[in-house]
This record gives sequence, structure tokens and C-alpha cells, in this order.
Amino acid sequence: MLTRGSLLVAALAGLTACGGTTDTAGANATAPVPARGDDALATTLAAYQRAAGGDRVNLVQRLRATGVSFTDGDQSNRRLVLQAAPPGQFRQYEAPIDERSPQAVTGIGLDGAVGWRMGTTQLAGDGLSADPAVRERAFTLAARQNYINALAGLLPLLLRTDPAITMTSLPPATQGADRGAPAIAIATAGGHAGRLIFDPVTSLPAKFIAPYQRHIRAQGGEYTLVFSDFRAVDGVTLPFRITRSSDGGRATQWSFSAFVINPNFAPGTFAPPSR
Repeated sequence: MLTRGSLLVAALAGLTACGGTTDTAGANATAPVPARGDDALATTLAAYQRAAGGDRVNLVQRLRATGVSFTDGDQSNRRLVLQAAPPGQFRQYEAPIDERSPQAVTGIGLDGAVGWRMGTTQLAGDGLSADPAVRERAFTLAARQNYINALAGLLPLLLRTDPAITMTSLPPATQGADRGAPAIAIATAGGHAGRLIFDPVTSLPAKFIAPYQRHIRAQGGEYTLVFSDFRAVDGVTLPFRITRSSDGGRATQWSFSAFVINPNFAPGTFAPPSR
């Protein structure tokens, strides 16, 4: 059983090894992954938990990740900050490292049932609607999808704490290099969010395949996030690189430099920005 003191020691080790740290305020151990009547799902998540840090994973309730993002064709990297406090709280912020860069400042967030978007970029489809209600619904769907996309690779067990999200087992993946790999479906009331495939050797998340929301991309299709460069932060294994690619689209790469486990978030961190 971990103590607060042992976590602080682990935090210092993580900080030295790979840029991680821990704020243990308010972090209470949660129960192990329940079976919930789906033995295959329970087996897959239990294997992941053992690979990702065992009991230490149960202590993680919030995350902050910082690093840079880069999209093919951009002129420079962007500063990237991800913050998550399930259930249903998420904030993603990107801004040019060079203030003279023409790249846009963007932000997207989820505060429970309310999603929001800020910055100089826009969604397509319903995100451009003249009807505020339609536009806000598009923002909420997009924000919830971003929240799931990030946590599916960073720490999928955190998604289990969100009552708006369900996980079910899938038959093992059957295509190419994924053949035989454990897989689970992640869904919300707003529609299917995607399928998470685990590495059959390491039991860590390998990729998340999600459908484009048609109110954003009318032609549909799918995009894939690949998780790599796994390292231990305070005894919890996290991917320090996420690459997103799509059919015919530009690839985007997130490279993280540091994670903070169980940070203290200021009131209003996840609320929509003032307009």
C-alpha cells in the first residue's frame, strides 16, 4: 500500500528521470477495476493496469501534461498543455512558441455537460452554424471526443470514472500488425467514440481509432492516434508521444516533456473562457 511519503519519494525520482512530478493533495486510492459482467474487458484492463503501474494507477485522479505539438506543413512547434480531471473535465491549449508565428492559438475544453472552443480557428459543419444551440452542441461533442482521445492513450482507467462513458470488449484486432491484439470499444451517449487497441506484448495502449463526427467532417472516415515512447512517471507508465494521422490528412504529433499527477487545479480551470 502506498503512503503519502512514498509517493513524494517517487515523485522526486520521476522528476529526475523524465520530467514528472506529483501533487498528492486530495488523491485517494480508488477501487480496482471491476468486472461489470464483461470478463474480456476486465481481463484486458487488468492486464493494462499491471503493466502501467499496478496499485499506483489507482491513485491517479487528475493529470496535467505539457509539451509541444507539430503538424505537417506548419512553420514551427506549438506549446501544448493538456489538463484532465474526470469525470468530464478537460482542457487542451495550444499556442505558437514563437509569438511572431502566424499559427493560430486554439483551445478546447469540457466542463461536465458543457463543451467550449476558443481561439482563432473554427470547426467545420455544425460548428459554423448560425444557430447558437447547434453550434454549442458541436463544441460539446468535439470537446468530449478530444477528452476521450487523450485519456484513451494517457490513462484509460480514468475514463472508467466518467458515468457518461461506457467500455465494452471487442474481438481481438484482426488486421495487419494488430492481429490478435486486445481491443475495447469506448462510447458515449452522443455516439461511438472509437476503439482502443492494446499492444499484445506490453498490454499498454497502442492506438485509438476514432470515426470523424459527421457534423465536423461530412465525408466521414476515421483517424488514428498512435501512442509511443512510454516512460514511468512516479511509477505510472505514460506515453510521451502521440501521433495522429488520417486518410489523406496531415499528421500531428504531440511530444510531452512532463506530466504532473494529481495537480491542484484552480477554480474555473475547465469553465468556458469569458467572451
